[in-house]
Amino acid sequence: MIGLGLFIYYWLLNPSNLTIKQVDIQGQFHYINPEELGTQIKPYTDTNLFLLDEAGLEQFLEQQSWIRAASLRKIWPQRLEVLLEEQVPVAFWGKSQLLNQYGEIFTGSLPEKQGIFPYLYSPSEKGRELGERYVELTRLLSNLSLEISELTEDAAGSWVIRFKNGPEVVIGRKDYEKRLSRLKVGYVQALKDKFSQIRRIDLRYTNGFAVEWKQIPTSFLEPDISKKIGS
Repeated sequence: MIGLGLFIYYWLLNPSNLTIKQVDIQGQFHYINPEELGTQIKPYTDTNLFLLDEAGLEQFLEQQSWIRAASLRKIWPQRLEVLLEEQVPVAFWGKSQLLNQYGEIFTGSLPEKQGIFPYLYSPSEKGRELGERYVELTRLLSNLSLEISELTEDAAGSWVIRFKNGPEVVIGRKDYEKRLSRLKVGYVQALKDKFSQIRRIDLRYTNGFAVEWKQIPTSFLEPDISKKIGS
């Protein structure tokens, strides 16, 4: 029995014996091409299940941009299942990265989603926190016909949003709910029909905010062109 066991052991040490005949790549894919991936992992799978470098293969898979997680399942004698979780992008992060539904940042390109996905960025790479903030700001403005296309945070922690087909809005670092409430009042009372004519809104005032116009509307001509609207 010992001799038989040693024979089988040394027989399996030969990668040409009982080689992997079938590799099944499984998962729900929108961006991963299973056929291309199968070709890429052949250096790992051109062996048998006994000699398969599982840790190396999983590490290789998880280094691919669109793979969030990978696991392997050996089905003896000659079949390997590769189970993949594909990244689900929900926003752009900076110029060359994306944000998934868990707030994790990964490298990827998705030009077809330009103008559809929001643009988020923070130099501290707080993806989950900024994603949650985007959702919260969207909720606070949900009763207005406005869509946030960008949310960024600078090194000092100041927030800036940009509306789709609209102005940049500087929120600052604190009291964002009060400041957005003032913006909502001003939008409904005076700015709704002129919103596309605004370049920038600064909410960092105690009782109002400042508006910078692309070109001053004739109905708003005043000595102070950065008209302030109170709460």
